[in-house]
Amino acid sequence: MKILVVDHIYLEEQHIQRLQSIGDLEVFKDLPETPDELKERMKEADIVIVGWSSLTKDVIESAEKLKMVSIWATTCHYVDLQTAGERGIVVTHVPGYATEAVAEHIFALLLAAARKLLLADRHVRRGEFNWRPFRGWELAGN
Repeated sequence: MKILVVDHIYLEEQHIQRLQSIGDLEVFKDLPETPDELKERMKEADIVIVGWSSLTKDVIESAEKLKMVSIWATTCHYVDLQTAGERGIVVTHVPGYATEAVAEHIFALLLAAARKLLLADRHVRRGEFNWRPFRGWELAGN
């Protein structure tokens, strides 16, 4: 069985060893530059692990041996699910992946909105330094 990591994802050594025990593993550490390069990488794969690349209908249909796609993310939008389903290809994802990072990002966005950071940044980059329009509001008590 050919297992292929088509683009850069973080895999610990124990995960690599586990995948190697299941089949012939090939890991690419970079993104394919074109859909044709992605198709070439995937042409002999039974299982594909994807982190960033989009598996469109065209890409999926070109991978004749493909039986499973595992998405290294919380969402499945990287894969044409209809085409995968029609071909009987199992698609999985990691629903709990990056929970802390997502929560931290929400706080960053909340603070940026509360303090009008984006508007203030544009204002200063134009050479304007009047801070009064960007007082924002405090989180405490709100």
